[in-house]
Amino acid sequence: MEASGRRCIPSCQHVIDTTGTTTTPSRRALLLPSGSNLGPQRGPSRKPLDMNIPEEDQIAIRELVQDPSLLDTLLSGIELAHVTLNARALASQIATNTELSEEKSKQYVVMMMNMCRTFRHIDESRTSFDAALAKSLNESELGSGSPVQVADLSKALDRILSNESIELWAKAHEIWIAHPRLFSKAQILSELRPIFANDSAEARAMIAVHQLRILSEEPGPSDMTREYFFALDIRDLRQLKGVVDRALEKHDSLKTIASSAKLSMLEWE
Repeated sequence: MEASGRRCIPSCQHVIDTTGTTTTPSRRALLLPSGSNLGPQRGPSRKPLDMNIPEEDQIAIRELVQDPSLLDTLLSGIELAHVTLNARALASQIATNTELSEEKSKQYVVMMMNMCRTFRHIDESRTSFDAALAKSLNESELGSGSPVQVADLSKALDRILSNESIELWAKAHEIWIAHPRLFSKAQILSELRPIFANDSAEARAMIAVHQLRILSEEPGPSDMTREYFFALDIRDLRQLKGVVDRALEKHDSLKTIASSAKLSMLEWE
């Protein structure tokens, strides 16, 4: 038996951390200031904002800035979609409602969500943020032939950062990954083990052994993945099943409460 968490953004290839080092976890933080922390920087020692942007995100930003009608289409598709925490599912809805492909839609959505998260985290004015972003885009290899104008970038950012669906998506994702340990995947390995009599190679009985393997993601500078193993017997399995069944019932109850309050329930499905 195997179960996987669905909180991870599918197919995210890079993360830029606060030191500018490229790693490959499943959650991606885009546009982080190079050589600085995410917290506010105040006082005379404050450094100019310097951004490192993965190539796929540079491409997405450039396409939306250089073609306002493309951004129109994308935002229209988002407004018609039921906002979900699953980027692939949201992209699928956008692709259904527009002429954009699902893969492109996902690339744009993830980039915009992370753009929103980044701006919320840093203590910078929009003017400074826009200028630093344009500088980073234009100094990259992709920017040598077609520089991005700050004015055009600012117009696109005005629409992206003010979009309520993207903002809610970004905030909900932040709340989720704020936990010290995130469930990623579970697997139960089951086997029969023989019980031998004393001073005999003949098996006299068998015992069923179940081993629960849990993979967890632990957010931090290195975004570590850890493994945990637990031995279970039939009583443990029944207890575990009861706990999960009860949690599913409570989840359905919480959905009903949210619906009664006319609030959207953001989920990973």
